[in-house]
Amino acid sequence: MLDEKEIIEMLHCDSSKMLQTKGIQLALGKEDLSFVMYHSSNPEYGENCALIFTSLDYCESERYFDDLFSWIEDLNTVGAIRILEYLIAAPANLLLKSFAIALEAAVKRKNKAMIDTLLSILEQNSELCDLIKKNEIASKWLEKARAGDGACLELHSLSNSLSKNRFTV
Repeated sequence: MLDEKEIIEMLHCDSSKMLQTKGIQLALGKEDLSFVMYHSSNPEYGENCALIFTSLDYCESERYFDDLFSWIEDLNTVGAIRILEYLIAAPANLLLKSFAIALEAAVKRKNKAMIDTLLSILEQNSELCDLIKKNEIASKWLEKARAGDGACLELHSLSNSLSKNRFTV
């Protein structure tokens, strides 16, 4: 069995397609993919790393959701769009906690681009949107955010509410 370093070398964008495919398959056979996440920000590995995570069942990838949200902070990062599409399609009950953590971080850093990305996820994941609408504070915030009137205080209220799991899933 190849070690993690050898698998990562196979994932390099300059490796043959056959070697990259083998590296992806070998990585998917590993129980812990932290070693893959470590290389995800490197443009030479990013697309193959994204392929690995988006090949996982959502239940298998849930433990990496916080990292996947970090990945999409900059949508120009290699593989970020693939990860974004994967997160949009994720079941709301699995996504909610990491979504809340990402939102809280974006609000604290006043990262408008990430807040917009998170709004985009909400707009496209109706299940997540419906789950958030069940909370009065979150519902009011969502309406203001859609109107372009989402104040930081309300965003902070939403992220606090989400992170404290005040939702019925």
